[in-house]
Amino acid sequence: KGELSREELLRCRVRYFADGAVLGSREFVEKVYQKHKHVFGIKRKDGARPMQGAAQWGGLMTLRNLKQQAISPAQSGVTGGG
Repeated sequence: KGELSREELLRCRVRYFADGAVLGSREFVEKVYQKHKHVFGIKRKDGARPMQGAAQWGGLMTLRNLKQQAISPAQSGVTGGG
């Protein structure tokens, strides 16, 4: 059905953790949004956005609505500079 198991999800690079800006309960995300809403457009009325791609999020919300490639497969191998 297009859903990942929790184990599969944790092996992926999840953009929400890096690009979601704020991650937490609806109440927590709303609190942060209210404190910083001057940064957002005047049309935006609330802050919390549901996380897409897995039913296992357990109600976690994010400040940014990441629709494209919110979850991508983990890359194998080690990257780094030397």
